[in-house]
Amino acid sequence: MIGVALLLWFVFVQTNPNTAPTMDESAGLALIVMGIGAARLITPQSFYMINPCILAVLCACTLLKGLPMPNVWPWVIGDVLGLVLGVVLYELYKARVKQDRMAG
Repeated sequence: MIGVALLLWFVFVQTNPNTAPTMDESAGLALIVMGIGAARLITPQSFYMINPCILAVLCACTLLKGLPMPNVWPWVIGDVLGLVLGVVLYELYKARVKQDRMAG
């Protein structure tokens, strides 16, 4: 959950020109790569998966083979909550950046 939120936040922040800390393309890419690295460091319990699409594909393939998936719900809920948390954190950050720019 936290890994997905962190990844989403890093990508949102750096790809929006209004919130990006740098407009230098190389530095921006480095920040996104560091965000991915940080997100992966805190997700060993989910086998370092921070992309919800990977989980969706794994679930689809498993279901198509007719195999049971009794313990997959924590990852699904964690990814969804991570996405929601990432969006909320980004919106809070965006509002703070806008407030700081208007003040100074």
